[in-house]
Amino acid sequence: MLETSYDVEINSWLSVMPDFQYIVRPGGTGDVDDAFVAGVLLYITF
Repeated sequence: MLETSYDVEINSWLSVMPDFQYIVRPGGTGDVDDAFVAGVLLYITF
């Protein structure tokens, strides 16, 4: 699995962290194609 993420601070109360993953041979059998997964985290501070 390969993963990268980066935290971007928009202002003093909001941060955004995109996350990307590339999964090689999910399950370890080779029966399933490689997978690309993307997500995002939002951090809001009150």
